[in-house]
Amino acid sequence: MQNSRVSPPITPLPSQTTETHLLPQPPSRPAHPQPKPRPPPKETNPTNTPPLPPQQTLSNLQSLTASLFGVSAGILGLESYSGFLFYIVFSLLTAVLFYVLRVAPTSLASGKAPLDTSRYFRGPYEFWAGGLMNGLAGFILTWTLFYGLVRA
Repeated sequence: MQNSRVSPPITPLPSQTTETHLLPQPPSRPAHPQPKPRPPPKETNPTNTPPLPPQQTLSNLQSLTASLFGVSAGILGLESYSGFLFYIVFSLLTAVLFYVLRVAPTSLASGKAPLDTSRYFRGPYEFWAGGLMNGLAGFILTWTLFYGLVRA
């Protein structure tokens, strides 16, 4: 049994029948306003920290590589003078690579002489040999540790 009720048609109320063309229309606006062009992004550091100066970068690099050289010397089983010579040679090689990749391009561009480190460092000793003593403890620690682990 179906419900035989039919709803009557909907008729507009008298207040809804006013003429819309007689009312003042607001100025037409686009559905979405056009965004203003943004200026190009500035190069920023995502961590908002200033870059390390070359002195600090070299010190961090020498500390890290000293430990890695100790691991290498221990695994290779180097003893006595050969282990210390290994450390000195590779530490100087690290300083040379740091000079070639980081210091020389800016120093030579500013008119400094080759192998002149005075733009970033107080003197040549600070650059070339200053990190040897800083990383020595880490080198000896990892050298003896890995030597003992490999030879045990």
